[in-house]
Amino acid sequence: MDTPMAIAYFGDPLMNLLLFQTQAGDLYPILEMVSRPEPGFATGSGRWSRIKKRVYQTYRRLMDRVDYHERLCSQLRHSTDLQVYHPSHIEATEAQNRLRDFLKSCYSKHSRWVGIDAFLAIVVGIPLMPLPGPNIFFFYPAARTLGHYLARKGAQHALNCDKLSFHSEPLIDQVQNHLQDLKTVQDTLAGLVEHYQLPDLERLLIPLGKK
Repeated sequence: MDTPMAIAYFGDPLMNLLLFQTQAGDLYPILEMVSRPEPGFATGSGRWSRIKKRVYQTYRRLMDRVDYHERLCSQLRHSTDLQVYHPSHIEATEAQNRLRDFLKSCYSKHSRWVGIDAFLAIVVGIPLMPLPGPNIFFFYPAARTLGHYLARKGAQHALNCDKLSFHSEPLIDQVQNHLQDLKTVQDTLAGLVEHYQLPDLERLLIPLGKK
């Protein structure tokens, strides 16, 4: 193996994406750890800036509770060079087609929910803004709108990415074949964690062995 890579930061052009699959055969991509700096829209002192900051703070509080692939898609919007690693028994063309299908599905899903949550925030939440106290009927759907918007943007960005390359990774095969007993491949997991900066890899894979 090459020298382990450093943790990626938003704005870094290169990201590494590993392709696993569930027991049912559905694709389950896992992305290397990416840091999350405060975005510009969360700063400022005016009333609108305070509202945007509150929406963003709610979004951040909810981030660890939402579906993992929503966060993954959101992170993909910052990559201009996506390195995809797939099991050795899958050809690169098949891996590419399956990833595109996955991203298209994510784009459609988050496009639909952007509209739903934005509608709830506007129609239900905004009329309640003059009332005292926290307005969860606005800030919750507004935060979910932001989450779905960023995930949709990331999925679209990855679909249009010019620098997208696919590589066979035998270690993925070893882990994939032992999803129901990850204790037997701890050394292999450790190698993937170190090389691809995936500290939550085992936690993310445990549910796959139950499906």
